[in-house]
Amino acid sequence: MSVRRKNRKNILLFAIAAFWIAYVGIVSAEYYFNIASRVDQVIQNRKKDVDFVLEFSGNLIIKDNLDSLTERLKQAREFRMVDFYLLQKKNKVITFYNKQNNPDELIQEHVNFNQFVESDDITFKTIQIYDYRLTVGVNTAKKSLSRVALGEQKYLILHNLAMASAFAAMLFLFIYKDALSFTKLRGLQKVEPEVHLKSVPATKSVSSLAPALLHEMKSNTFAPSNFDSTVVRIDLSDKTQALLSKSDYLSAILNKYQGAAHELISRYGGL
Repeated sequence: MSVRRKNRKNILLFAIAAFWIAYVGIVSAEYYFNIASRVDQVIQNRKKDVDFVLEFSGNLIIKDNLDSLTERLKQAREFRMVDFYLLQKKNKVITFYNKQNNPDELIQEHVNFNQFVESDDITFKTIQIYDYRLTVGVNTAKKSLSRVALGEQKYLILHNLAMASAFAAMLFLFIYKDALSFTKLRGLQKVEPEVHLKSVPATKSVSSLAPALLHEMKSNTFAPSNFDSTVVRIDLSDKTQALLSKSDYLSAILNKYQGAAHELISRYGGL
């Protein structure tokens, strides 16, 4: 492979690789901001769920319908509207739920009622009606919510990356194939003028040109190119005058000689 073609191939590979990396970077950044925005929206929606649960819970507390309240809180947890809750009457725990199955984890000594309290992992709100105190909260850890959002969109992300990779591969194949064909065509076009530098019999022109083209295609080098060669010039004394005599006998001898010489030269890689 010539230096020029090798450089052209390297430039082409670099351009396609740069396109693929840029596309992946842009798509990744877009999905990152989309997921971050989605996580913020999920947190806001979960806060609304907490307010909704506290609203209907307050009505049941006023009616002193604790059995119905306990059942409704369980349903809210099953529907993932809340992740934990604690209902107290004075200092007595009436009902609760958390993953640790420990109400002490939910008891707050200093409480800001009717206000959301947020940390890196949880968000909750506490209301007080009469002697009852109800705390309802949700998990709002952005890392875990981001993993969930990423899991929901991973197939779409993989699909886009696969499409971009396939497009880059096809682009490389088509462009490289066209460049290779164009280079071969230029090489073949430049060979043609060399055939007519000397006037030779038509049979010799075809038989001499074919090995030259075959040699160029096998060695993957096209004209013009530099290579080592040895030129041998053979002539016969008074050949021109002998041909002018139009002797069939002499012409037959010369043709036989030229055929044998051509076969010998071709055998050792000559043209």
